[in-house]
Amino acid sequence: MNVWIFQANPKRYDILNALLNSSGEVDRWLVNQHWDKIKTGDVVLMWMSGVKGGIYAVGEITSNPLIADDVNALDKYWINEQDRNKRALIVNLRITAKLVNNPILRAELKGMPGLQNLSILRFSQGTNFPVSNDEWIIIANKIDEHLKNDK
Repeated sequence: MNVWIFQANPKRYDILNALLNSSGEVDRWLVNQHWDKIKTGDVVLMWMSGVKGGIYAVGEITSNPLIADDVNALDKYWINEQDRNKRALIVNLRITAKLVNNPILRAELKGMPGLQNLSILRFSQGTNFPVSNDEWIIIANKIDEHLKNDK
């Protein structure tokens, strides 16, 4: 099992409403990098970029990357018209935990020992970022804390 960060730019994609409206069933996400390593069963951390950047949800990838000619499931959340109705490489995923009301923000992650090399903190340009096993252990514990505090 691998762990990935999938990033959305809120200026281009309305990630917060996409997550809030997610039924926990099948959602789709773009795969622009690491398509040869991302696979069914991998864990995904949903990241919103920008001033309030951080982890806003956790999910599980439910399909290997595939070409989707019809990305209508994503379309209503695209802010820019030119991003709609594009043929794209995507994965299906299921959201397993939402942190929208209590996200793990970039500033919090930056200050945590063991995360100084987290890929998205070193280079934030892109859509898909790998997370090492050691980084995942640290982040998973932080997710558990946030979920407990959100109740």
